[in-house]
Amino acid sequence: MHLPTLYSKYLMPHLAALIAYFCLQLGMLGSMERMKDPENFWAFQPIMKPALPKTNNKDWASNDLDTFILSKLEANQLQPAAKADKVDLIRRATDEIGLRAIEKPYHFRDIHNTILHQLGIDQNQLTYPHLGRDERLTFLEGGLIEDII
Repeated sequence: MHLPTLYSKYLMPHLAALIAYFCLQLGMLGSMERMKDPENFWAFQPIMKPALPKTNNKDWASNDLDTFILSKLEANQLQPAAKADKVDLIRRATDEIGLRAIEKPYHFRDIHNTILHQLGIDQNQLTYPHLGRDERLTFLEGGLIEDII
């Protein structure tokens, strides 16, 4: 029971044996040993930015990912959907019944902290001792909502 040389040359022998044992128990070692050339395995290659594919509709893509999506659509002779109007965007920003926000959800503590900020009160100074630790209205996770300031 051993790891391929690519893995074991960076580890101490007892750690390599331990990892090999767990991989064997999980059934993963056999697939690693079947790799023909572990040095050239895709996961060990440096990350490189791929070349952007050529597309016909250059106005639709707003970023590099859109260019890849558009090239696949054009390869399958499909057209991208039209831009959504404001009503559709609002419908997509909430769940099925319009109750919970999906995009930019805010916690009530964020709202408390924003209101205190607008009133000129620093929420960090509103602490009080409770059961041996300092408590405050918005706890630690209350952040400011920058969109409405």
